[in-house]
Amino acid sequence: MKRLVVFWILAAGVGAGAAITTVEQGERDPESLAAAERTPSAEPTADDDRVTVVENDGEGATTKRVGTKTERAKHKAQRAEQQKAKRSPEKASGTSTAEPTPDPTTWRDAPAADAAQCPGTSRGIVVDRQWQRAWLCADGAIATVFPITSAASQPDPGTYPIYALDYQSYSNFGDAPSTLDRFVAFTYGKYQGARIAFHAVPYYADGSLAQPLESVGELGRFGETSGCIRVLPDHAELIYGTMQVGDDVRVIS
Repeated sequence: MKRLVVFWILAAGVGAGAAITTVEQGERDPESLAAAERTPSAEPTADDDRVTVVENDGEGATTKRVGTKTERAKHKAQRAEQQKAKRSPEKASGTSTAEPTPDPTTWRDAPAADAAQCPGTSRGIVVDRQWQRAWLCADGAIATVFPITSAASQPDPGTYPIYALDYQSYSNFGDAPSTLDRFVAFTYGKYQGARIAFHAVPYYADGSLAQPLESVGELGRFGETSGCIRVLPDHAELIYGTMQVGDDVRVIS
């Protein structure tokens, strides 16, 4: 059963109980309800900039928010940024979907060669076994950077003087005897004492090469030689024609 609320309307010069109006609890006048939805009530506080806003959702529930106008504006801006971040998480976090950098595969992926590594002699060569490359130095400056194929365990880092330049040499290491053109020796092997030198990619009696020329400098071939430094034929000619006995070779890795 619905309860009745009774209002006594009193007016000056009119007797008590002149008019009685009854309203069932839970019912609301449609016009006043619409006005409540359109116009939130504001209650100013001691601070004129601070307001209490009571908003009615039209179903009896209310939400009260207290704060300065500046705080309300800041809160609104923060909510907008949060919504924007949800729509675009990559921009909000500063991350990127760019493809990861692939692993290095050749000497060309190495960092720039360092002239400070050049030997103290007017001519010299730096050997960087880690990156399968070397560079020719002239008066402390880098003249040429070129690919190599080297052994994995020798020669050790250090500085070695060139002691022999042979136009052609031969080797019995490997599967079959091979020819080594433009042989520039600078140290000896630490296992068998054989000469270690720069030379062109070896070739066999049938003319086939010990490795494809385009593979010189590939990091995957690091360790394929017994100790020598294989280079391309053109670079073998350059080294043989430039270096002299007594010039230094510096192995840095």
